[in-house]
Amino acid sequence: MSEFFIGFDRMPKTPEGDVPAIERPALHLEADTLLRHMMALGSSGSGKTVLCKVVIEEMIRHGLPAICIDPQG
Repeated sequence: MSEFFIGFDRMPKTPEGDVPAIERPALHLEADTLLRHMMALGSSGSGKTVLCKVVIEEMIRHGLPAICIDPQG
């Protein structure tokens, strides 16, 4: 199955190994986990919508089906 590295096209290489050279690590998801239900929870302004947009973009890029329901908007 495909792997997703949210925020990267691929996991970058550093002298320490396969660790992102940024303050926050990339989000790593196995594609088969995205074939189940997913929910993003957080307070207002925490980035839920941005996360969902990026995950859905990656799913579409990898040929996976995606649907989003936003009861507020």
